[in-house]
Amino acid sequence: MKFLVLHHTLNSAGGGERVSLAIIEALKELGKGEVDLGTVEKTDWEKVKNIFGNVTLPDKEMNILPFKLNLFGIYQRSLTGLYAYKYRKKYDLIINSHGDVMPAFCDVTYMHFPTFTLLKQPITFIKHRDFVKYRKNLFWRIYFIPYEFIQTKLVEKYLEHSLILTNSLFSQSIIKQWTGKKAQVVYPPVEIEKFYFKNDFRDNIIVTCSRFTYEKGLTIIPEIASKVPEGKFYIFGSTSKTSWEVISELKKLINKFNVKNVYLKPNTPLNEMLSIYKRAKIYLHTMINEHFGLSIVEGMASGLVPLIHKSGGPYMDILDGKQGIYGFYYENADEAANIIKDLLSNEAKLKKIREKAVERSFLFSKKAFKLNFIKAIKHLIN
Repeated sequence: MKFLVLHHTLNSAGGGERVSLAIIEALKELGKGEVDLGTVEKTDWEKVKNIFGNVTLPDKEMNILPFKLNLFGIYQRSLTGLYAYKYRKKYDLIINSHGDVMPAFCDVTYMHFPTFTLLKQPITFIKHRDFVKYRKNLFWRIYFIPYEFIQTKLVEKYLEHSLILTNSLFSQSIIKQWTGKKAQVVYPPVEIEKFYFKNDFRDNIIVTCSRFTYEKGLTIIPEIASKVPEGKFYIFGSTSKTSWEVISELKKLINKFNVKNVYLKPNTPLNEMLSIYKRAKIYLHTMINEHFGLSIVEGMASGLVPLIHKSGGPYMDILDGKQGIYGFYYENADEAANIIKDLLSNEAKLKKIREKAVERSFLFSKKAFKLNFIKAIKHLIN
């Protein structure tokens, strides 16, 4: 057999790219035949390996453009459909791992979230940087509307017979609502082994790991920290061009609430971050309606009790909608602070939940992803 995995770029090195690489790895391990990769821009494998560590390479990589194009990002995703159209007869199975519907048929579509529905979501429902950008800025709205129209039409024509996979029950519900199609949940791969370690002797440290962007909701942390003076709050994460605005806002709030227990740690090396994880007790996640939440599972594997907002994939999938079993959920700063104070003062309770959180984290491992992905496409392979 011949497999073709399509992904517009792996150079972003985020959660979607992790899924694409795990798909390549799963298909290579299956040993059924050649596994190729089609992208818009050439993959910087050195960069990818620096971020993800050792990765399984495809047998062959094809690129539409010989250079990096920093324009028309959401439209570039559909360009990989050229491969699906051109090589339909050459490959036995074509897999779209970035999720936007292409102007050609793909056997499998891993849809992380139906991006084209962003402007259709109520403003109180979703916090997403693109949602805010496309709704409030006239230029970006004009830029987005053709994409929204094209994707809506492509869904009607090309998604009908594609096997749709997605990352959470939350995303599944949104896909069903806006496409009428039922996606099969295959949880994204988390590098559990990289974060897993045992340590029952910990400090009153609360950790958050997130991109420093507005949709992540980090600005609630100084307020929570002001109500929990006995705790130390570390915020780790990567930065982008606009991150300085978020970091500046966080510093203003730290001064406003006069807190000395919030530590901003942008672009911290992994080893340094893990040294804090080993001593921490709680993982605080602040984004509302997160699609899944890889960093939450990484924290759980490290023995951190997760505390998440009562919404999205973290609530529906990671905590299974249950309070006090695998972790805790909150709806506002006061609730979050009260839960943290209770956990820091109750070591027996903390240890009990920690053990269940660590155990549950393995449900979302890369090994589990590969097994579940192959199981989902088995009928197509046969």
